[in-house]
Amino acid sequence: MEAKQIIQKDDAYYQIYGEKYIQKIDYLRKLITEDETGENIFKVVNFEAGLGKSRYTDIIIREYLRFNTDRKFLIVKRFNDESERSAQAIQENSFIRNHVVVITSENWQKWKKNAKELQRKRVIIISHKRYIDLCENDAERAIFTKDRHTLIIDEKVNFPVYTYSYQYYSDIRKYISYANAKLFDEACHALNELAENTSTSCTRVYPVIEKGLLQQFNEMMQTEIRKANDLETKRKLEHFLDTVTLFYDKNVLTLHNSKELYTLNRRHKHWGLKNNIILDASAGIDGVYEVHDKFKLQRQTRLIDHSASKFIHVKMNSSKSAIGANQKKYFEKIIQMIQERHVDGEKTLLVIHKKFADELFKYMKKIFGEDVWKEKEKETDPDYNGQSYAINWLGNLIGKNTYSDFHNVWILGTPNIPNAHYLVHYMQYADQTLGKNSPQVDNRGKFKNAKFRAIQDGYIAAEIYQSLKRIQRNPKPTGEFYIVTKDEEIVHMILKEMKNATITETIEVKDEQKEKSAAKEPTKIDQIVQYIHTLVKDGQKKIHKSDVQKQFGTIVWNRVKKHPNFQKLKLKEQQKYFVAP
Repeated sequence: MEAKQIIQKDDAYYQIYGEKYIQKIDYLRKLITEDETGENIFKVVNFEAGLGKSRYTDIIIREYLRFNTDRKFLIVKRFNDESERSAQAIQENSFIRNHVVVITSENWQKWKKNAKELQRKRVIIISHKRYIDLCENDAERAIFTKDRHTLIIDEKVNFPVYTYSYQYYSDIRKYISYANAKLFDEACHALNELAENTSTSCTRVYPVIEKGLLQQFNEMMQTEIRKANDLETKRKLEHFLDTVTLFYDKNVLTLHNSKELYTLNRRHKHWGLKNNIILDASAGIDGVYEVHDKFKLQRQTRLIDHSASKFIHVKMNSSKSAIGANQKKYFEKIIQMIQERHVDGEKTLLVIHKKFADELFKYMKKIFGEDVWKEKEKETDPDYNGQSYAINWLGNLIGKNTYSDFHNVWILGTPNIPNAHYLVHYMQYADQTLGKNSPQVDNRGKFKNAKFRAIQDGYIAAEIYQSLKRIQRNPKPTGEFYIVTKDEEIVHMILKEMKNATITETIEVKDEQKEKSAAKEPTKIDQIVQYIHTLVKDGQKKIHKSDVQKQFGTIVWNRVKKHPNFQKLKLKEQQKYFVAP
């Protein structure tokens, strides 16, 4: 089988790019049907978004299986609906109709009981989530790997970052029975003390717990999980137990940043077969593939010509915090620009942080009425029905082709994540801790360390690139691409990934003054101090710490004592109580 045999003559990319396009698809064919990387090596291929890599992967596997039985395939997709489409394409007009299986949460238990039958299937398709879950389950992973030859991972695997905060502890504590509350508090005390530090620097911390206490906590949580009345509560308790256990693992580094702790599960790492391929359109700019030699980046030349497209850089702070601080004026300014530039009959995609998608939808509906649609979150939400404006959010666009014929796209948010996340991503892909490398940042919030900076900038650029490439998915794009961000370096990183793409216009937007915020909500420390103040005012001479803790749970007393209103009370501290003057 050669690539020429599977590319249809009316394929639009073939008609424009001819032999160059055939060479791209033929390289993909060789990767899938001829190469053998070895179990611990992953060839990472950055075929540009919109080139048809997923479609031709399915066709190549289908045509290979018509005449060959040497290789069995395991395909990893982000979403189940993508998996179903791939299964249909591989089975189309083929005798292997009963040899392609999509594993989902609904059918896994059935196939688990019929593991030998599953292993006979020529193609198994699973989700990214199941691939991650199989990192922790050797027995189940063996079901998927036995006698299977080629692994194809479609898009980058984002392993979870485990986060702990006092708020998370408080949210889970309400599910814990009264009899177990004291043990729950004792086990979480060290984490709470570390998490409640308000420092905005990203630092290494080392949570410690007595071994016996951790074992008691584990047993107690298992009891609470068994007693839980519903599946959702069980899962919340299980996740909290897993999280706490990871933070007390001495073999895993914990990071602190702005009242939150971050870590990873060190079993979460890429596992492979005899031939391993990662198809990631943004691999050329995402720094994670540069931190371990098991990833072999196969850089591809760009093919799709963007010379007829327009790229507009709107210089405006679009971080989550900046939009949140000045939301109303931000949306007003953006919608005004959209109105000024809209052409009747054209369609426009707006991409923003998920946190603001609903609010943007409300603002847009006020102006454009029913001609606005927001991406579905529930099955019952309305499908897209030809509206001129569609709203989606960062991180939710890979694999979605709903907007392929749209004319314009506005990237309205810079997809920054907490700095600790970038460091955890580094540890996950490098399969090592931070070592002696400093996590310090400059005055722009960028890491000074080059390896960490590459992860940080690469993550942001990759998210924006993937979002831009959701529209004008054709051989000669003529759309308008608006990138709203202050970060000029990121814009240039992205445009380097798109052939003949240059900034055609720059719009400078002056920073608006922040809106006056509503009255500040009292913090937990404020509430504790107010409670103590009331006790003193009522004439109480001894304020026992244990009595206050019964009201508020775990308390970091050093923070309470630093509160200006507490200091005004001039209380004398004893070991277990305070004495009023």
